[in-house]
Amino acid sequence: MDAVKHLERALPLLVFVFTALAFWPAYDADYVFVDDGSMIINNPMVYGGLTWESVKWAFSTGHWGMWMPLTWVSHQLDITLFGLYPEGPHAEGVLIHSASAALAYLFLKRATGDTWRSLLAVLLFATHPMRAESVVWVSERKDVLCLFFSVAALERYAAYRQAPSPLRWAVVTALYGCALMSKAQAITLPFVMLLLDHWPLGPTQKQAWVKRVLEKAPWVAMALASSVFTLRFQTEYGAVSHAGNADRVQRVLGAYGLTLWHTVWPRWLSYFYPRVTPPAWSTALSAAVLAAVIVAAVKLRNTRPSFSVGVAWFLGVMLPTTGVIQAGGQLTADRYSYLPHLGLFMGLVFLLPKVPERHRRTALLGAAALVFACVSALWGQAVSWNDSGRLYKQALERDPDSSRALTYMGMLELQNLHPV
Repeated sequence: MDAVKHLERALPLLVFVFTALAFWPAYDADYVFVDDGSMIINNPMVYGGLTWESVKWAFSTGHWGMWMPLTWVSHQLDITLFGLYPEGPHAEGVLIHSASAALAYLFLKRATGDTWRSLLAVLLFATHPMRAESVVWVSERKDVLCLFFSVAALERYAAYRQAPSPLRWAVVTALYGCALMSKAQAITLPFVMLLLDHWPLGPTQKQAWVKRVLEKAPWVAMALASSVFTLRFQTEYGAVSHAGNADRVQRVLGAYGLTLWHTVWPRWLSYFYPRVTPPAWSTALSAAVLAAVIVAAVKLRNTRPSFSVGVAWFLGVMLPTTGVIQAGGQLTADRYSYLPHLGLFMGLVFLLPKVPERHRRTALLGAAALVFACVSALWGQAVSWNDSGRLYKQALERDPDSSRALTYMGMLELQNLHPV
């Protein structure tokens, strides 16, 4: 019994180490031609390193169509510490993601009191092949920073919910502010906290809901401000485009459908999924799957609230990136599933009943096989992000007519023939 307790105490560290090892191919990765050059290597406010002027720029700029000062400071710090050598930034991204996984375990364990289902949900989330884009791509440092601060805020929110105090509320507020200053996708976090008030931090009495909504009003105001800034900067950057309502609905359904398919069957992943209106049969299939999932979540809201919360978390957090507002040339991206997947895997794993003692060995073997299958697929996808050539070849294997991948591949070949 003491050995089990010691093991449980060590689980956050074990999650960190396991996740860091699962991304082993990333430690030898190079910068890639997609965004790393213009965002980092050729950006004078980044490649000059961390200075007072560069920090002032980070907090005042809408460069790249986003306000993300902590992300810019992180890139500047990388240059100060490692120069332009890519090994340092890649290791840093993996370690931040690994710390987020450990925090996610602490959050779920605190919120649910369940050790082993929390562990399985976090390991499946942390090692899913779709994590490779966010973690291995240096330009997506904003993703790993945003997740780190978001999960830290959720863990502290669970602590605040269990023992409310002004200091704990202030800590949650500060962490949430850091998440927003890393990437605007954190705007949905107050919504997640309301879901958690239903399960696992609830149920909440009806008269208490008003108080719980009002206490989140400052966080909602922060989210609205971040949304306004982001929309303004994206518009100025030229990333926002317009589409008819019918096309927009089809693309939203297509984004959800493709993400769910890759969640279940992570083959033929790519760094770029062109923003084209999906064919009618694909839209109909996505709509049918989404409808079935939503109906199941509604019917199980009282008997299996974890599934309902997980589905709502996934759908709600991913919504701003599905094309409701058209930004960028992609239908969706693996990185958009980062924070949404945490809720989805939580909901799916906690849908499973507790395993009786006599079946625990079988359940443990099954869970281990599932996690190691994820790790195996993750290694392959992480290797694809090791250099630009592999990344474009993978994109062309999925879509031989991808104009973007063909253009980048041609530019890469010219660079190899005529190095600077």
